[in-house]
Amino acid sequence: MALEPLKIKEANEKKVISLQSVPSGGATALIPAPPVNDPDSTVLVRINGKVVVPRQPLGVENGGFYEALISRNALLENLGSEQAFDYRIYLPNGNSSTGDPEHYDITH
Repeated sequence: MALEPLKIKEANEKKVISLQSVPSGGATALIPAPPVNDPDSTVLVRINGKVVVPRQPLGVENGGFYEALISRNALLENLGSEQAFDYRIYLPNGNSSTGDPEHYDITH
């Protein structure tokens, strides 16, 4: 089952992530709360299929989203247009679901 795409907090309305707007800690991926919400679920985030946020607990839901921090280095390694961001949520029973990809341009 595909899930809603993630959003990048620091991206502008044109889906551009400017590294000048990203804090030193990295960019915040806003991951929509899944329909089956288990507090023991884990999540990972990928850019172009490469894991940039290793599997970690979902954490605390805030306004219908969970947050994961994507490092500036991961963004630097993926500079360019139409970079595909997605995520995968793993339930404790081993099942997983992937969010639909969302494309962002990453610039200096």
